[in-house]
Amino acid sequence: MNAACRHWLSGIEFVSQCRIQHLQKMNKGWLLWDEQQRKYGAFDWVVVTTPLPQAIALVNEQVEGALSFQNWPSCWTLAGQFKKPLLIDAELIDFQQGPVKRIVHDSKKPGRRAENDIWVLYFDPHQSQSKENNISDSLLENAKQILQRISSEPLPTILHHYQHFW
Repeated sequence: MNAACRHWLSGIEFVSQCRIQHLQKMNKGWLLWDEQQRKYGAFDWVVVTTPLPQAIALVNEQVEGALSFQNWPSCWTLAGQFKKPLLIDAELIDFQQGPVKRIVHDSKKPGRRAENDIWVLYFDPHQSQSKENNISDSLLENAKQILQRISSEPLPTILHHYQHFW
């Protein structure tokens, strides 16, 4: 979700471990204020890539007509990098029911140059809630079983995987 930002940030100083708390519109651009009241800028544009609840808290005072949301169901995601391409004839698969809601062929997104095949699974938010405090290998095992069911041959070796609760 951040490939465009990485492209736009080439040649610009990157500051990590910094939480921006406030945006300030100025005549010459935007100032960004962090938790320690340090300021950054001025910038011509501000691109917000945080999850919706954080984005709303950050931009509501700057946006005409407040943004809101009714429900933000969190979910587990699992990304896996494979030694060989998976034989799955799709780049996006949505499921109506089951433990996974969506599978995305991440390495096929425009501008991606992955050496190895990468797939991301988005687990059902309702089932994810019950696993929120139980990070374990069960997500990886579930992911492997689901990918094996839709692949036309045995799964290749997983070189790397990570999971994240959004």
